[in-house]
Amino acid sequence: MHRVLVVLAAGFALMASACGGSASGGSITIVPGDSSPTIPPGTPTNTLVPGETAAPTSTADSAGTPAPTATERVEPLPCGDILVPVGKQLALPSDCAPSTTMVVPGEYSWQPGQELIPEALDALISLLEAARTDGYEMFVESAYRSYSTQVGTFNYWVSYYGSEAEAARISARPGHSEHQLGTTLDLTVARNGTNLDAFVGTPEAAWVRDNAWRFGYVVSYPEGMEAVTGYVWEPWHIRYVGEDVAREIRESGLTPGEFLARR
Repeated sequence: MHRVLVVLAAGFALMASACGGSASGGSITIVPGDSSPTIPPGTPTNTLVPGETAAPTSTADSAGTPAPTATERVEPLPCGDILVPVGKQLALPSDCAPSTTMVVPGEYSWQPGQELIPEALDALISLLEAARTDGYEMFVESAYRSYSTQVGTFNYWVSYYGSEAEAARISARPGHSEHQLGTTLDLTVARNGTNLDAFVGTPEAAWVRDNAWRFGYVVSYPEGMEAVTGYVWEPWHIRYVGEDVAREIRESGLTPGEFLARR
């Protein structure tokens, strides 16, 4: 989950990725000496859409792990099943990690060192090559994230917004992130870099919406479905579920999370 934050320091810009535009409708700039928190390495960056309101707030436990809100009860999921309905109500164990991951080749990756499980990577390469054939060149901005990485990512956004509830609309709590499965990634295009917000409304986003299912991928957080998913629209955030399940999700009219929860 990701939106854009631009960090300027020592005369150069450092870009990091996560979900949306700033509250004023533009990007956010942090200048040297600003009191904003430091972005953990690999943190996807984003901000809330103007006019949106947040859900009820929650607190963090003594270990610093964010506690769930009243609508986010923690229920454990089995580790190793790529079709588990990880989301607001269901979490992966903190020690859950893919048994095997592979690095996304450089020609398909905007950020170096991104990893996916082998079957998700194979399908992704097919997807990206098909898109390029149609004239749309896209890259992986962020892929697998461990539980510990997500702790830093989410805590950054809590510090930034001053509210866990607002942070939770654009960033998953540790254990609740699809990225922990090793099947999920965020896409970008060269003209946007890590500004994932700029992916909204692009021809590439439309291509992904209409074609990702053919390669076993689904858009996890569709437009207009925040009341169901708990997250703002993220057309760049896709999850591998396999071709058969992706087709069934498309035909069902449900969000991926709803469909997987009913399996």
